[in-house]
Amino acid sequence: MTAKAVAITEAAVKFVKQPTATGGAKKLTIAGSVDVASYVYCAVSKTAARRMLNTTNATNTTAAKTTTAVAKEVVTLQSSSTAAKYNIQRFEAKAATLAFSMVFSGLAEGKSYSWMCEATSLSPVNAAFRTAMVKGSTSTTAAVKPVTTGDSALWSSLFAAILMIAAVFFY
Repeated sequence: MTAKAVAITEAAVKFVKQPTATGGAKKLTIAGSVDVASYVYCAVSKTAARRMLNTTNATNTTAAKTTTAVAKEVVTLQSSSTAAKYNIQRFEAKAATLAFSMVFSGLAEGKSYSWMCEATSLSPVNAAFRTAMVKGSTSTTAAVKPVTTGDSALWSSLFAAILMIAAVFFY
């Protein structure tokens, strides 16, 4: 068995067409394009966004808060902490196919999901070049309610009327 080493040449990458997400029936599709061969990572949150209600509570008073500097976590789509919260997919954009499209299925109907994408140079770990994170929120399509016609209600009402007439007639 022989192994052949391949030299990877990394190049700066940028989005030509910014990633956008479109909702579908229980799925989101994220699409865009890059300018050079690269890896494109996209992620969709595992849980739908909760609906926020605009309510105020006049009985609470706000005390002065002391602010402390909190170290902001660097978010990359290759980290295990991100994988715990998001479903992540990777697409290898090659010179012939610089456009990408990723489908995230199995989502709830009519819910809003946050998503994010980034592109890196062709290095599976410790990429030399990385785009800025593109984030957004998109909703899946709502469930289609079955169309009900008045046929069943009409027939049951007609049958009930016939039974009432028969009951009065034979009583």
